[in-house]
Amino acid sequence: MSLTGSREYSIVITDTSCFITLDKIGAFDVLRKAFSHIATTPEIQEEFGSELPEWIEIRPVQDHTLKEVFKETVDAGEASIRATCIKENKS
Repeated sequence: MSLTGSREYSIVITDTSCFITLDKIGAFDVLRKAFSHIATTPEIQEEFGSELPEWIEIRPVQDHTLKEVFKETVDAGEASIRATCIKENKS
């Protein structure tokens, strides 16, 4: 996938480590250039600890039961992303 070519994926749902890394190197625009739609959860935004660019959609988890199941093995942010990704794939 090139940053200027056709996009293989139309949406990416990302977690905190991606935002932290891109913020440290001043490269948030890489996401915007690579994907037409970027989303995350409120839990990830809170873990990141700073405002995210306005073009990143903050999408609350719809399946709280699934999120709670994931929280048994991973942190709240990771659980929220996993629950959101599974919900997206079922749609």
